[in-house]
Amino acid sequence: MASETDWRNSPVAWFAALERARRIEDFELAAEAQRQLKRLGIIIIYRKQAQNKFSHKLLNHCVFLYSGFRQILQAVNNKNVRSSK
Repeated sequence: MASETDWRNSPVAWFAALERARRIEDFELAAEAQRQLKRLGIIIIYRKQAQNKFSHKLLNHCVFLYSGFRQILQAVNNKNVRSSK
């Protein structure tokens, strides 16, 4: 059972995964990320357009936040596992 701090329930984590999947052209991961976002009530629609500096910076910030968020959740999960023993 997933807890409230589980990354699988985080729209930010799934959006970062979706953006990463798009960058590396991992279409299976992108489809899974979109399904998970839809499950969380968020529908992402992409339109083709030239990428500008603002969107590139925003994407970099999302990836940075995702990395930090993931590390925090792993630390919390490890702490919970140790305390349940």
